[in-house]
Amino acid sequence: EAAIDFPEEEIDFLADRDARQAEELCRAVLGAETSPALAARARFTLLRIAALRGDEPEAERRRGELGIVPGYLVLGPYHARGRTAHVVLPPETSVLPAGTVRIGTESATWKQAKVESTGYVNLRDQGFAYPELACAFALAYVHSESAAAARIWTGSDDGHTLYLNGELLEKRATSRGFRFDDDFADGELLPGWN
Repeated sequence: EAAIDFPEEEIDFLADRDARQAEELCRAVLGAETSPALAARARFTLLRIAALRGDEPEAERRRGELGIVPGYLVLGPYHARGRTAHVVLPPETSVLPAGTVRIGTESATWKQAKVESTGYVNLRDQGFAYPELACAFALAYVHSESAAAARIWTGSDDGHTLYLNGELLEKRATSRGFRFDDDFADGELLPGWN
């Protein structure tokens, strides 16, 4: 097996322009010795292609293979103005996914997120009036049969904060566009719902 090493952006570029060529490239990546991040990127591109073709069984298989969380509750938006990287906000200290949450002069209510077939949650699709310079909160439940170490991969458009069972795993203040599985953090799953 040959090693493949090339910029991940090439996969994204091809997926947007030539699905057949992108699919061939992704299959070559998956058949070669490569980094786990690049392999996940290739699987995600194959998921995007399946979703664009309307091949829901293949898209569902790819989502399961990638471990994409199928649903979230979301809360927001709140004007961020850069404050989220340095301040702990109420939904980070007590997650009660019901009712209205007030931050400063703004308030919002938890609701079921509209999730794209690729697992992406777009703030505009949630009816958020100002997705730029805004922060929102997402909550997902994951079930584990037993206690287990977990590596949680995330992608975000700009920064994010990640908690697992109340433990802060990662806080990233950055300015960037969304990329699938751009960051990861390690944590511990408890038996049952997390």
